[in-house]
Amino acid sequence: MSIMQSSSTWRQSGAWQGGTVTAIALSPHFTTDQILLTATAAGLYRSLDCGQSWLAVRLEAGDAPLLAVDFAPAAPGEPLCAFAATQSGHLYRTDDSGATWQAVTGWTGLGVIQSLAISPNFAQDRMLFTATVEGVFRTQDRGATWESSTFGLLDLDILALACAPTFAASDIMWACGAQGGFYRSRNGARSWRDSGAGLPDTALQCLAVSPNFGIDQTLYLGTEDHGLYRSTDSGATWEPASADLAGHTLNCLAISPNGQTLLAGTEMGLWRSIDAGHHWAPAINGEFTALTLALAENNIALAGAYQDGIFISSDGGGSWQPLCSAPAVHAPPLTRFDAQGRIYALDIDGVLALSPDQGRTWEALNDQVAHEAVFVLELTSTGAASTVFCATATHLYHRLVDQSGSATWRSYLLPTAAALNVLALSSTYEQDQMLLLGDGEGNLYRTTTGGVEWLALDVPWAGEALLQLRCGPAYASGRSIYAVTTQLRGHSENAQRYALKLWHSPDDGATWAALADFQSATPSVVLTAPFDPVEQPLFLATENRLIKLFQPEGESAWAVTQHFLAATVRVISVYAADSAADQRTLYVTTNQGVYISHDDGVNWRSAAPELAQKTIVALACDSHGDPILAVEIGGTVYARSNSR
Repeated sequence: MSIMQSSSTWRQSGAWQGGTVTAIALSPHFTTDQILLTATAAGLYRSLDCGQSWLAVRLEAGDAPLLAVDFAPAAPGEPLCAFAATQSGHLYRTDDSGATWQAVTGWTGLGVIQSLAISPNFAQDRMLFTATVEGVFRTQDRGATWESSTFGLLDLDILALACAPTFAASDIMWACGAQGGFYRSRNGARSWRDSGAGLPDTALQCLAVSPNFGIDQTLYLGTEDHGLYRSTDSGATWEPASADLAGHTLNCLAISPNGQTLLAGTEMGLWRSIDAGHHWAPAINGEFTALTLALAENNIALAGAYQDGIFISSDGGGSWQPLCSAPAVHAPPLTRFDAQGRIYALDIDGVLALSPDQGRTWEALNDQVAHEAVFVLELTSTGAASTVFCATATHLYHRLVDQSGSATWRSYLLPTAAALNVLALSSTYEQDQMLLLGDGEGNLYRTTTGGVEWLALDVPWAGEALLQLRCGPAYASGRSIYAVTTQLRGHSENAQRYALKLWHSPDDGATWAALADFQSATPSVVLTAPFDPVEQPLFLATENRLIKLFQPEGESAWAVTQHFLAATVRVISVYAADSAADQRTLYVTTNQGVYISHDDGVNWRSAAPELAQKTIVALACDSHGDPILAVEIGGTVYARSNSR
């Protein structure tokens, strides 16, 4: 039996730097405490030293990606409160500067938050506002209870919100819509009035308010395809702010505490104005797509970019450089290893990369697949050779790495125009050239010619989404294929529930039978089918549950057992080492590190204490079945120091 030695130690060996950063929030006292929070596709991160070091923030069950984060205003010496919103529709609050977070349960079921606005008088009025595709919501008790605030909104898809600096006295705030609506409220969002005279009919994406609003009544608004607009009458009327940005898309805006310096993230990079937005120039080294900007009193500026991580400026946004200490924040990423230890990684935005050296260096591969986004990835590997398959919207790409390490590419047209979501390779691909593709409409296709010709399979799950495919080992009785489908069943008191179904085909997809029905709070399932000619088992994991389906010796019926890890654990992947049932070792990667079991999931213990507080998405094992590499969500790679 393969058991990882107790003296094993794990150390970071590299990282796939970059990833998408969606929001950056500076502490109200940033110039003295240097605290900042960043929302990313891989989760929430916190720094106490202006970004020189970072800690991943643990949210409930590893909830990611993050869409928004913001600090509430606070007087010196007061505890810092902040809110963070996730893509899954959850809202979290911290009352200790971001060290610990609690779910705002009052928000449950109200939707996905696109942006936040917090009252400047939050310590007294406890008011927070959220922008969603169904309008604006507001709370007057720090999130305990909520009310819809849509009266007067004709455009409910709200992209940005802002409160006036004078909100405590004036109750003035503004909302920007995806369909071009601009609205002003004079009563704290109880009602709204269309206030966009002079604005173009396009998405209004970001808003900045002059810190001197009580005197100059000035607002700046970034649009899609029509540049920057300015209002000097509290948003009643608008005009183009500068010809320099005319015709461009603005993703984000930031304004300095004195109101003179403005930063704009556009599709052509980062731009800067030092005369209150009248004239603009490209920032030095600002050729990245900024999604969020923050500008502090001490001229420190930070930018979060699409796919490129975090950038920092020490001269008020005039020049920029990558923040080398920033965490890797690719998401998930989907990661595969070949027999030579090469790491293939695919993130949620369709970026594909390869590392030949345990994550120390990376090569982007999208330019080798017609510069397209990649949706699925799978590989098989024997000795020094490996076969990698990935698919874009139109083609299946086949990367063959031969014994010498030389790589060649081939491409084939896909059999479907629908977006792909699953890909499975036969366990004996070198002999039978079989792989399967599943699309977002639940259709399943099979090829036995490596992608040259395809056959649409007749499947029994019409109207259901195909979540997972797995080809089982080849036994004397044949080879099995397993599939998991889902449909949303409804809402429980605290979360939505998904009805999942496991299907089995004993004949390469020609016929199918339902094996099991189960429920989960998330449409996320992982499968593994280790070689075992006696039991022919399948292991299925969802949330903190591991289900084993097998055929007891001498019986044709399937048997089922299930076991649970701790309630806060969420299984991400499952690995089975060794072959015989009495020697099988299972590993699972989770939002709380790596666990090991020697009894098919009955008992579990931590397999890597150094990784216990990390969300691990993938493992690579050596020929003995011992883990030697682990990949954290975001793309940081860890290596075990005493592999055999």
